[in-house]
This record gives sequence, structure tokens and C-alpha cells, in this order.
Amino acid sequence: MKVPKINPIKNFLLKTIAFIVLSVNAFSQIRLDTNTIIRNLEAIQKLETNNIDSAFQLTVATFKNSQKLDFKRGVSGSLLHFGNNYLIKGKSDSAILYYNFGIDAASAAKDYTLQAVFWKKISQAYRVKGKKDSTFFSLFKSLSFSEAAMDSLKIGSVYNDLGELNSSYGDYKSAINYLSKAQNILMRKGDSLMISLVYLNYGIVYYNMNLYDKALSNFLKAKSLHESLKHIRYLANDQNFIGLCYEELRNHAVAKFYFNQALQGFTKLHMTDEMAEVLFNIGASLANQNKIDSSIIYFEKTLLVLRDKKEHNMKLKAFRELAYSQALKGNYLKAYEYHVKFSDLNDSLLDNEKVKQIAEMQTKYDTEKKEQQITLLGEQNKTKTAQRNALIAGTAVLLILFLASGIYFIQRNRIAKKNEQIAREEISGLLKEQEIKSYNAMIEGQEEERKRIATDLHDRLGSMLSTVKLLFNSLDEKIDKNQEENRGQYTKATGLLDEAVLEVRRISHNLSTGMVNTFGLVPALEELCQSIDNSKIIKCKLLCYGMEARLDQQTEIGLFRIVQELVNNVLKHADAKLVTIQLNRTSESLNLTVEDDGKGFDLTEKMKSNGMGLKNLEARAAKLNGAYHVDSKPGRGTISIIEVPLNHDSNTHSG
Repeated sequence: MKVPKINPIKNFLLKTIAFIVLSVNAFSQIRLDTNTIIRNLEAIQKLETNNIDSAFQLTVATFKNSQKLDFKRGVSGSLLHFGNNYLIKGKSDSAILYYNFGIDAASAAKDYTLQAVFWKKISQAYRVKGKKDSTFFSLFKSLSFSEAAMDSLKIGSVYNDLGELNSSYGDYKSAINYLSKAQNILMRKGDSLMISLVYLNYGIVYYNMNLYDKALSNFLKAKSLHESLKHIRYLANDQNFIGLCYEELRNHAVAKFYFNQALQGFTKLHMTDEMAEVLFNIGASLANQNKIDSSIIYFEKTLLVLRDKKEHNMKLKAFRELAYSQALKGNYLKAYEYHVKFSDLNDSLLDNEKVKQIAEMQTKYDTEKKEQQITLLGEQNKTKTAQRNALIAGTAVLLILFLASGIYFIQRNRIAKKNEQIAREEISGLLKEQEIKSYNAMIEGQEEERKRIATDLHDRLGSMLSTVKLLFNSLDEKIDKNQEENRGQYTKATGLLDEAVLEVRRISHNLSTGMVNTFGLVPALEELCQSIDNSKIIKCKLLCYGMEARLDQQTEIGLFRIVQELVNNVLKHADAKLVTIQLNRTSESLNLTVEDDGKGFDLTEKMKSNGMGLKNLEARAAKLNGAYHVDSKPGRGTISIIEVPLNHDSNTHSG
């Protein structure tokens, strides 16, 4: 599904913006330079959380100055904040319009990161409009551009949104899966705001699953972070959810405290929909405590906040609760009045579709009526128009034949092009499959060669060294006790032989993955990390989560080889001081991360160079049915991530 762009009115809208800009004087004295514009964009982002009107004024001035300087980043950023302003005010269509303008600008500049941001915002706008398919489509577009930009932070943010969206549609398993991916990425990045939103969405999932203690724990974590960030809107949202959790746990006093805190925040931001929701929650809490008079007051306050909104689901709920509450008090006349209002509003919410259907039926009726009149007139003038009708009919037949021929040839051409495209895709798939087979054969060949060399070292060279050691031992008694110089050389030689035997065994052991086979992946990685630390060249840190049980042998060997290759790359090229190896295991998959603080590299140039290193790692991951991702920039180190799905029937054993 393609999200429509409203291009035909772009010029008109941009002229309108220019007119607004010229009429604004509040920020006309801003110095025209790009650094000031960048600082203004940062200030706008902060103002949007607390003072939306001031944010809009500063956005207008920033847009004006960016146009004067032809500063594309400033123009795109201003379009983003115009959209944000309308989205916060509940004007989703206007927000989508501005975000689409921003996508055009970012696309022209080939800025994948900014395109990812705009698509993410469009998904939020479609979410408000209740368009599920468009919301998912926009989020996956944002994810694809985030991956193209290799921006881990934005990838984590989109995973968080996908988790929240799946939760809203009741798919809690998918929601938790996406939130887990988001948390793994964002915890490494240390972004407090995004981590807080993950906690918030975890809380919503558990709340909807009726796991109120778990939900409350996550909401409190989110609240703590939002307090430190001084984010009023998110903090008020946390407080509302915390109140709901305490209400479900029957702690009404604490629930009301948090509801009041949330109400203060939403009131300060003039967010009427959210204010109405909190007022309704307070009323519902009082009703649960049989405080009917007090609950009626809050339900009426809910309606008062929403008085300017003709059709609103929260008004519907308030009318229903007021009718029930008045009936409990014995005020049946008022209960009846509220019930009538409830019924009228409920009908009006359903009537839009009915009105549309009636309009369609009316149009159809009018059309049929006109056709009957035309038929009657045709009968009356049948004799006079017979020749003309015959001519028209003949012309129509010729026209239809001509159109049919044209459509036939066009369709045949399309089918031919489609077949050609399918053939090209099949050839490309075969080439890709052959390339994968070649890499797998190369990896299997490497593994067999390792085993052969390991066997030769152990059986042949090791035996030879052991024989030499025995011969030296036989000479021990023959050396003259008085020849101390000979004794020293002999001792030194036997010591070197002992070291050589140990080194041959160690090399053979490493090549044949004996440590992995015998003790498992984690002990083998611990020994590898210890060896790196002992070199005094670079420090190594190993972090493991959920790795209590063994994996199947092939998976452990494959992962160990990947780590060996990645660590070898770090030692050879990265000029790093620390390498961190992390294993995270969930019920569905295993995530392996190798990160260094070295000099990094240009991933685009590396891919263009067609080097074997990255392809070899991709092939090793593919052999495990997994995926390999790398994120690196010059001067910022390198992160390599391997995700491998786990088969519970074959990929675990007790060890």
C-alpha cells in the first residue's frame, strides 16, 4: 500500500507558508546563519513538549531564515516541526501533508535518516486516524530507511513503535518480541528517552494482559526517567497509567493521587482529549467506591471539557455512566435524559456510514429514474432517430473493437515485460543461491582443513616432539654432573621442548574446537577472552544472558568461529583498546554482539570494495539460518550483530 502524497497543492501551500512567515515579526531579528538555525530546531523540539504555540512561532521564523539561506536541513527540520505542531493539535491530515513535503525534500537530498524520521511521524498521524494498514506500512518504511542509514538508535525506536502498535491490536506476543529487540539496541545506546518509552509500552502490554504488578513496575520506571528529562506530556501519560494500575489493585487513594498529577500535566499542555480521559478515570474510580455523587461530578466535568467536540467516544462513555449513576440514585428522569443523549450520540457515530449508503442509494435511484425518462423519450422519437442510432451503434462497435485491440496489445506487452522481469529475478536468485553454496563449501573446506591440520599437529608433530623429549630424558643421566654449562643448556632445551609440546596441543585444540565440543560455547569464549587479556594489547569483556543451557554442537562451533573471525579483525585492523562480546538468549532467538572502540571504517566503501571478510561472515551466519548486521563509522568503532533463530527441539541440551 502506497501512502498518497498531496503534491498538486504543494506550491499553493508553500506560498501560504511564505505569506505567514512574512507577517510574523516576533522572531524577525534572528541572525541569519546555519548554526543559529540548528540551535532553533533544537529549541523547537523542547518547546513542543511544554509550549506548542511558542514552538509554532519559532518554527515559522526558522523556516523563513532557512529559505533565505537555501539551508536544506533547516527547511526539512521546519517542515518536520510544522507537522508535529498539527499532529499535537489533533489535525492529522495537515500533519501528513507537511510530513510528505519533508519526505520529498529529504529524498532529493538522499538523506535516509531524515526520511526514516518523516515516515515514523506519518505512521503516528495515520494511527490517530485509525488507519491500521497505513500505520504499519509507514512504520516498515521508516525501518527500511533506518537500516539503509545504519542508524541503530532509529532502528530501536521503530521496533519500539511496532511493539506498541501490535499491543494496541492485541498481538501481545509480537509486541513483546519487538520491544525486546528495541530494548537490546537502546540499552547499548543509552538513550534515556527511548528507553523510557520502551518501559511505557511494556507497561501497556502487561496492563492489557491483566498483569498489573508487572505493568506498574514498568510504568514507574518510565515515570522516573521522564521526571529526570522533565518531559511533561510523557510524565502525565505515565501518571495516568499508574493510576489505572493502582485502581485495578484496589488502592483507590493512590490511584486518585496519580490521576490528579496526570490531570495537572495535561491541563498545562491544553490536551483536552487526555484531560477528558483522566477525568473519566477519576469518575470511574469513585463509582467503584460507591461514591455516586462524586463520580457524577467528574463524569459531568468530562463532558464539559469535550463540549466543543460534536462526536467523541469519551462523551459516549460519560453519557452511559451518568445514565447508570443517576438510575442508582433513583433520579430516573435524569437517567432517561442521559440515556437519550447516549443513544443519540451512538446513533450519530454510526450514522456517517448510513448517510453514505443512503446517498449512494439516492444517486442510484436518480440515475434509474433518468434512464426511464430517457427510454420513454427514445420510444416517442424512435422513428425519427433510427438511422442516427444505427450510425452511433456502428461507430460504437468500431470504437470498442479499436479499444479492445489496443488493450490486447498493451496487455500482451505488459505480460511480456512481466515474464522478462520474472526471468531476470529467477536468474538472479539462482546466482545468489550458487554464491551461497560456494561460500558454504568454502566454510566447510576451511573447517575440514582445520581438523586435518589439528590432527597432524597432535598426532605427527606432537608425537615427534614427545619422542625428542624422551631422547633428551635418556641423556639426563649421561651428562657429566661437573659440566654445569652443559647442564644449563640441557635444562633450557628441555624447557623449550615442554613449551613446544604445550603450544602444539593448544594450537591443535583451538583448530579442532575441542574446547567448544567438550565444555560449550561460553567456556570457550571465556578462554578466548582470557587469552586476549593476557596479551596485554587489548582488553576483552564477555557478557552472557540466558546461556545456562547448551546449544547444539554445530551452532556453538559456528558462533565460536564467527567470534574468532571478528576478534581477529579487531586485533588486525581496529586499533582498539576494548572489545566486548555479548550473548543474549531469548525463547525464540540468540543475539551475538561483538563491539569495539576502535577507529571504525566506512561501511559503504567497504561494501564497494567487494571484500571477502564481510561476505564470509554473512555466509557463516546464513549457514546457521541467521542474519549478520554491521554498524561502523570512521572514528566511532564497530558493532557486529548476529541474530540466530533457535529450534527448541534440536538447539538445546542439558550439557
